[in-house]
Amino acid sequence: MAIPLHADHDLTPAHTTYVDTVFPKETGFHLLTVVMPMDLSALPNCLYGPTCEDDPVSEDQVTYVVRGDRGWEDRMIDKPRRLSQLLTMIGMREEDDSITLYTAHGGPPAAQNPADPSCGDQEESKAFWATHALVK
Repeated sequence: MAIPLHADHDLTPAHTTYVDTVFPKETGFHLLTVVMPMDLSALPNCLYGPTCEDDPVSEDQVTYVVRGDRGWEDRMIDKPRRLSQLLTMIGMREEDDSITLYTAHGGPPAAQNPADPSCGDQEESKAFWATHALVK
């Protein structure tokens, strides 16, 4: 089964096949984080902050960068990407049983940027991003 992927997070065909096996079968939106089996290669985790068992990321450690064609700046830190056996998937199981994956990446989920027009809870997002940052 072909799965459309947000393709800039180092997923291999083996990861794509794994997504197909673990993604919920129920139609609708899903956000799911799983521990991948050890026979799948670890994926880069580009998040720093308490969710990743780090200290809070302070303002003096970050710069703000517009990534891609987004209309907002993201909080970025100059640190290395770390490998993770966690796989976070955000997407839809469609009526025809296909999967539309908005993103899949290594590491835990992160709140949407509060400036993203689709952000559902700006206050929660602001609190999250006050202590977290993405790798440049």
